[in-house]
Amino acid sequence: MTMTKQALIAGAFLTAASVAGTATAGAPVIYGKANVSLNANSNDVAGQEDNFVVNSNASRFGLKGQHKLEGGLTAFYKAEYQISIDGDDDEFSQRNIYAGIKGGFGSVKVGMFDTPMKKAQGKIDLFNDLYLGDIKNVVDADFDTEEREASQIQYSSPKIADAVTINVALLPGEGTGSDDSGIADATSVSVVYKKDGIFAAIANDNEVEGVDRKATRFVVEAKVGDGKVGALYQVKDNAGADSDAFVLSYAHKVGKNTYKVQYGQEQEDVGDLKSTLLSVGVDHKLSKKVKVYGYYSTHDNEDGVNDTSGVVDDKQSTLALGMELKF
Repeated sequence: MTMTKQALIAGAFLTAASVAGTATAGAPVIYGKANVSLNANSNDVAGQEDNFVVNSNASRFGLKGQHKLEGGLTAFYKAEYQISIDGDDDEFSQRNIYAGIKGGFGSVKVGMFDTPMKKAQGKIDLFNDLYLGDIKNVVDADFDTEEREASQIQYSSPKIADAVTINVALLPGEGTGSDDSGIADATSVSVVYKKDGIFAAIANDNEVEGVDRKATRFVVEAKVGDGKVGALYQVKDNAGADSDAFVLSYAHKVGKNTYKVQYGQEQEDVGDLKSTLLSVGVDHKLSKKVKVYGYYSTHDNEDGVNDTSGVVDDKQSTLALGMELKF
């Protein structure tokens, strides 16, 4: 990213911040998250040494807001960027950026944002954004379903029976050929139920990640006493090569601590490829917006290609200590 672009982005955030503290209608809200960790990584790969790495874990900075319109309508927007606290990547990279309008009919938004398929995971991923812990290490093994796609047009229904929301995203190919010039060359849809501590969803991607690539996902999450249990099952059709994946997670809160365990696996029919992921960890709350945490994750890739390292028959693990601060 050039210095000019960085200055423009920084200027936009500073301008928004100067008015965010006022109580005027439509003032933008500044928000973000700093999540840094020190990871001790082990690589079971010839020629690669174990190492220590500082990670930013998708730390981010953004602004969002809305404006009331006539007729019960509201215009809304969000501009969110990932920031590299450790300095290893670009200072800013685009995350969810969109604008839209909502009312009694539901909402429509346009831009770059998480697909309904990705959002359908809910909060079952207890190690989201963490190195080796994120469920994308297994559910994305052959092609991605945990995606943030550009040029989406998404409609979301109003809540049905105070519980169900339907989301439909159209992705134009933006090409000039006969198969990539339509408004819905790819689609991502979901039906989500959320009520009384229960979250359930079914989602489908059709050619979002390429021609003849389809995926369907089922998710359920429920609060059980002081705990929370989650499960995800996913099937893919990659131009005739099938695969399936599942993730199970459980979190239990005791005082200021939350103990977490998560297991995931993806199996591909072609070549009997298999990828497994196991993570355990604990979060300790220091305040409503600040926590420290520790976790251990191991990713075992059998007879396939590991997304993280690109090495066949690779096994990796990490032991990490970190801190997350939300603002």
